[in-house]
Amino acid sequence: MTADVAFDIRVSDDRMAVLLVCGTPIKESEALTASVLQRLEKMGLCDLPSMQCLKAKIDAAIVSDSLAQGVEIVAGKKPIPPQDGKIVWSGSFFDEGFVIDQGTGAVDYWTHKAHPGVQSGQLLATIVPPVEGEEGTDVFGKKVSCGKAHPAKIRGGAGVLHSEPEGEFRAARDGRVRFKNNILTVDEIYTITGSVGIETGHVDHPGMLVIEKDVEVGAKVRATGDIHIRGFVENADIESGGNVEVGVGITGKGSSPIRVAGNLKSRYLIEAVVEAQGDVVVEREIVQSRIASNGSVLLPKGRIVGGRVGARRTLEVRQAGSEALVPTVLRAGMTEEMSRMVHEKMERIAELTANVDKIDRVVAPILDKLDALPEEKQAIVRQLIANMEACKEERQALESEVESMHAGPRPEVIIREVVYPETTIWVGNSKLLIHEVISQPIRATAIKGNVRLSVL
Repeated sequence: MTADVAFDIRVSDDRMAVLLVCGTPIKESEALTASVLQRLEKMGLCDLPSMQCLKAKIDAAIVSDSLAQGVEIVAGKKPIPPQDGKIVWSGSFFDEGFVIDQGTGAVDYWTHKAHPGVQSGQLLATIVPPVEGEEGTDVFGKKVSCGKAHPAKIRGGAGVLHSEPEGEFRAARDGRVRFKNNILTVDEIYTITGSVGIETGHVDHPGMLVIEKDVEVGAKVRATGDIHIRGFVENADIESGGNVEVGVGITGKGSSPIRVAGNLKSRYLIEAVVEAQGDVVVEREIVQSRIASNGSVLLPKGRIVGGRVGARRTLEVRQAGSEALVPTVLRAGMTEEMSRMVHEKMERIAELTANVDKIDRVVAPILDKLDALPEEKQAIVRQLIANMEACKEERQALESEVESMHAGPRPEVIIREVVYPETTIWVGNSKLLIHEVISQPIRATAIKGNVRLSVL
């Protein structure tokens, strides 16, 4: 028995399904089922449906009137996707954002959600191993790849113990936990009970640093972890691989900008130069300073007077400019300083890539013969390989930083109370010079190449 109606059999583009398409209305499926099965038998399919199963599918399509759109009559075996490994943190070490007052709903920009302090022996993270997927097959029996499961990217650094069987990372000492470039570290806390100045000399610490008083004129302070300064900073150099918190404020600049890999918090910044990869949070004021933040600059209760202040994301301030009409530049989006930083990082990436290629050309041809070389030459080759890996690691870190600087939400400038004339607002590459006092909350965004102000 053969059907007297026209039908078409199609294979999906991914070869995972065979579809029956019939544009002619039919009431009885038996003849159509037989004709379809005959056609299927000639297609070289891996697994044919039974007559009964095929008829049931066609009957269901007749009832739902879906034959014209196409009904699946043969299906391949779909691959089961793999599950990548993941890191399960045991605490809120790296939570982003700030604490919100439950009573008022106000954001407390001085209190971060993260709690990075840890004690020796404390569980930091547990690794969930990857689970491989399962290959599928298309309707012709050809294997369909499921992809590969990837392990979680993490390794223990200084101050961290790794138990491989349990997949656990624990603190080996008291300190503050840090996770950067896939390396988990517990920074040792070094406390200076007084000020940093001529008596102490410059300070360079591989971990977290706490200074109980001030950082005096001409001092240089560097730490790979967070830096907490209880007092003030005056005309000094600060460089931190983590966050910087200054209890009083920062006045003046040292021989180079204050460089912060994380967030900077201070009560005020006066005639300061700052480059921060994270947010800059200031309580009172920024005066005649040059600030470049790859995150946000936040002064919801403070003012910015003079200088140039730029944020990659949001710039929020209560008052912009002053009654004295001091020229003030606010910029959200890629700042001039950030463009320079990106350029410098890209130059360094190119230099590292050239070094990696140069070492690889020397090492690659002799790797297979390494064991046959004299010991002194083996040592030289191994040192070259170590240098190459160090270059790769630094390059990866720089590439991540550049990617982060180009990513992020739409930039905007928010002025909560008042903006004075001679204030220039940049959003991206668009700018607007304010000529009159605006005494209401406004938001500045870029629309079609122009800065547009809207009332909050």
